[in-house]
Amino acid sequence: MANLAAFQAEPCASTWYGFVVRLGLLVDASDVPELLGPLDPFPVVTSQALADVRLARGVTAEPGAG
Repeated sequence: MANLAAFQAEPCASTWYGFVVRLGLLVDASDVPELLGPLDPFPVVTSQALADVRLARGVTAEPGAG
């Protein structure tokens, strides 16, 4: 829980997470790191967000879902 509290305390990281999730839903999540390149200000947050996007896509892609 300490990591969650630290993450929520950093508004820029939280905003970045939301941006990366939305971007990952618009384009293939595997393309996002290439699109961002060296301009990624929060690489750890980016990888967490992309992992969540992949998880969400996997859950919604199951037969019978939605």
